[in-house]
Amino acid sequence: MKKLLATTAVISAMAACSVQAHLIDLGLQEFDAVIGNPTEEAAWIKNYLNLSYSLTYLEKREDSNTFKGGGSAPDSGLADYSVAPFNNGGNADITWDLTGTGYGASYVLVKDGVDKDSKKMLYRLYEVDGSQRFIGGPDEVTINDDKNISHISWFGVPSTSVPDGGTTAAMLGLGLLGLGFAARRKE
Repeated sequence: MKKLLATTAVISAMAACSVQAHLIDLGLQEFDAVIGNPTEEAAWIKNYLNLSYSLTYLEKREDSNTFKGGGSAPDSGLADYSVAPFNNGGNADITWDLTGTGYGASYVLVKDGVDKDSKKMLYRLYEVDGSQRFIGGPDEVTINDDKNISHISWFGVPSTSVPDGGTTAAMLGLGLLGLGFAARRKE
């Protein structure tokens, strides 16, 4: 019985970890001028991270959460993006759903206005955790809590993968449970 309880605890912990969604903060960057349009932002991310592949501009939201549009993903109209600013616009909770678009999100770039001390343009880059490529959030993004967010851009790559939805964790859990029963039977 103790082994069964231990196995159940392990499965529960794994399931809890599998639903944790987050962005990986790659840091704040300062520039003397605006990077430019989304194509230039994608090129900067590729060069900055030394990526061997190109990124596709998926979506851009302004501080008023308006659809900036023009994402170059062919089925970008199927996607759903949301930005909910708080802390006087210095932070935002973001979500996205790329189900059916054929693309997965890879990076989120947040742009702010000019830093009042350095007089430089501020950007913060986030990498999308693998569990959030298709459906992500809500996740908090920020620049430095000093100024309002100007815009948020999503970049990704074509993907033929289908979101897992927790099936892998469930199958692993059932396998571990089966091993627990097999071990108990031997006793």
